[in-house]
Amino acid sequence: MKFLVTYRERRADFDPAAAQRRAARLLTERAMPPGLKVHELLSRIGGGGGYAVVETAEAEDLQHLAGLFSAYECRIEPVLDLSFNGAAPAEPAAPPPARRETLPEMPPSEPHEGAFSDDDVYDTED
Repeated sequence: MKFLVTYRERRADFDPAAAQRRAARLLTERAMPPGLKVHELLSRIGGGGGYAVVETAEAEDLQHLAGLFSAYECRIEPVLDLSFNGAAPAEPAAPPPARRETLPEMPPSEPHEGAFSDDDVYDTED
């Protein structure tokens, strides 16, 4: 399963470029568990921190990552691949036209006793 690791440097007085180098070293130079694969390492623009897309089937591998990023604020979230090729989504098929049934015409009728008229509705005098 794939996971998105979001990390940010905890210290307020840090050099963003140095923080990125440290994070990259954590994921590329440290010994990783054999079942953990790092797919991408992404830097956050405009500040410290970044993202890593990793894949593993073992919960212990995630614990290992959390330990590596203990100097960072770190969040690990499960994610799924979506098939996306950059093309606009296909238009859904148009529903079939609604079948319209014509109703029989109602014969004209005379108002019956107790029926309301327009005069009753708009009459403002009591």
